[in-house]
Amino acid sequence: MPKDLKKTYNQYLTNLDGKTAILTTPFTPLDCFYIKFDILQLPHLLGLHKIYNEPPKSLCSKLASSSITYEKIQRHKMFGSIKDRITLFDFILDIFLEDYNGSVIYVSEADRNGSSMKLDIAFNHPYKNKILTLGLREISPAIYIPVTFYVKKKIIAQDFQQSKRAKILSLEFIGTKNILLR
Repeated sequence: MPKDLKKTYNQYLTNLDGKTAILTTPFTPLDCFYIKFDILQLPHLLGLHKIYNEPPKSLCSKLASSSITYEKIQRHKMFGSIKDRITLFDFILDIFLEDYNGSVIYVSEADRNGSSMKLDIAFNHPYKNKILTLGLREISPAIYIPVTFYVKKKIIAQDFQQSKRAKILSLEFIGTKNILLR
């Protein structure tokens, strides 16, 4: 089913842009940490950088004006590599608005060094025969930003095998608008 990219843009803008999530866990390195959201993160999370060679601000403008549509990008040769990112993107909202499973992965040094993304924190979620991953990187002590969203087929050896999983005790937002769901 084709995805309405303008709707995805508006959902991210309304629910996450300019907001900071405050999370607490019982795991000491992550006892309290923050995730900062910005609308300019959206094009990369959707994988649009694989199709367009433009800055995020330009891509956001095109998403807002419906110049970039699912129908247009599905004809691009790289569409197959981002299709799941786009169609399963609601997972990101589910993490923060629906408390989908209440855990976070603190990426170990061993797992971080084995990855080109050098993630510090990740959220994994099984979905049918796939694993959805939202990866974050630390930008200053205890402050993280989303840097990648990817979807992989389930395999026996999953990502982050040497990393610590921590239960999320609380998750709240600070920022401008109230959280609206869809």
